[in-house]
Formats: sequence, structure tokens, C-alpha cells
Amino acid sequence: MKANSTNLSILTAVLIFALLGCNPFGRSKTEEIKSGRLKYIETLRYGRVGTHGGNGWYVDDREFSVNGKSWSPQGINVNDEIGDCEASPNETVEALKCYSFKDSKEIVYVLTIKNDKADWTIAFKDEYIKSGGDNLGEWVNDGKSVIFKDFFYTVQTGEKQEIKGLPDYPYNHFRAVSPDLKTILYQGSCFNSRVEKSEEAKKTDDKICGERERLVKNKLEVLWVIEAETGKTKLVELSRDKYDWLIWNSNTTGSRNDWLKSFQNRLVWEKDKDGKYKLVFPN
Repeated sequence: MKANSTNLSILTAVLIFALLGCNPFGRSKTEEIKSGRLKYIETLRYGRVGTHGGNGWYVDDREFSVNGKSWSPQGINVNDEIGDCEASPNETVEALKCYSFKDSKEIVYVLTIKNDKADWTIAFKDEYIKSGGDNLGEWVNDGKSVIFKDFFYTVQTGEKQEIKGLPDYPYNHFRAVSPDLKTILYQGSCFNSRVEKSEEAKKTDDKICGERERLVKNKLEVLWVIEAETGKTKLVELSRDKYDWLIWNSNTTGSRNDWLKSFQNRLVWEKDKDGKYKLVFPN
């Protein structure tokens, strides 16, 4: 009888250990976004998330590390104010782009290193209601710059270069920029009517939007080739059947970032007689 009791106790202990080992509740993990000597670190825990009491991983703590030491921007509560960060895709550029929606604002910060010290700047700030989080910037220029709707931002210098003629925020429709930052590619039609547009951009969008039925019927995609300095735009219609890489399909092309990188690698830019880059494929 005593032996059976002992065996039962051992079996019970083994089952409890197995259950605790498989039970994710209370477990934690860290995820890092790194750019050179800069790190953005999130500590995630598993538990109740969301308003409906579902289970999953949630961010429990956020912090920055610079040169291997914990660091925090002055006047910023990292846990409460930072939503996420992205590293420059260029390993030689030490820069993190981070955003915040604190107090109904849409703020984009850039963290770099200057004179071996952390440099924290605001690249963009506006009311959240205007773009709803779609104007957080996209990396361009081999990870040296970020494109917003109305300007390029050079991360290492803080310089802003005005852009004209974009019909919408970059998040959904931006595709590429020429090596000299003089020409910008967008894709689509019937852009957000609430976005402030130049007269030419609005006129062009209204025109192509009116032809949407024809575009859909003929399986055509529209590329906007926009001169950044003037806003002058050329429209290029391309067949989906011939250029199937124009469409993002997560099942075949991976993440949206992977697809966009592949998209950009297929483009061919060449200098004209004036030394300005022109899109020669597809065209």
C-alpha cells in the first residue's frame, strides 16, 4: 500500500511538472531590434490580452540600449510612449526609427549616434487623426533616409528635403525612389480623398479613379512616376499577367517588406543626358 502511495505521488509530481513546463502562462521572452550600437528591446509575457480576455504574448517592458548600456530619451516614458521601432536596413547606418501615438499625436523619432553619444530627434509630428498612423515614414536611399508624405528626412543629419505631388501617405502606396531621390514611384488609384493633395495630384487621381472599371476589367496596375521637386506625374499602366510581381501575395512572396524589396530590385534606373535617373523598366 505504501509503495502504491509513493508511486502515485511520483506520478502526480511528474504530471504537475509536465503541465507547468508546457503551460506558457507566466513565461517571458525578449525581442531585440538592433542597429549597430543601438538596440530597442521588448520584454514579452504570455497571459491575458485584449478586452475579451484572450491569451497571447503582450509587451510588458520596453527599453533602449546604447553602446551596451541602458538608455532612455529625456522626457520620454519609453513604456508608455513608444509603440515600436525599426532599424535602418543598411547595416552601416546606425539608426532606429520609432513612433508614438501619445496624447493623440503621431510622432516619429529617430535615434542615431553622434560623437559617440545617443542623439534623439523628432522627424515628424502631427495630429493622429489626420493620417491615422499611415505617415510614419518608410526607409529609402539605402537606409539613409525616410520618406514622409511631404519630405525626405536624412537620418544622420536631420536634413529635410521637400516633396511635391504625392497623392497619399507612403505606408500603403509607396513603392520606390530613384537613386538620386528625384523620382518617386507610387502604385494604385482612387487614393484617400481626405488626404491633402496638390491640384495636379487631385486631378490625376480623379482621372484614373474614373477609369477604375476599365483597369479592373483588363487586369491593369497603375504606377505613378512622380517628380519629387515639381510634382509632375507620369502614369504607367502595366499588365498583372505580365508583371505578376506587382501584387503582394504573402503565400508566395513572404512579408510585405520582403515583397517590396524584391519589387525594388526588379526596377531599372538609368541616368539621362542631364545626369538625372529615369525609370527604364518597367516603362
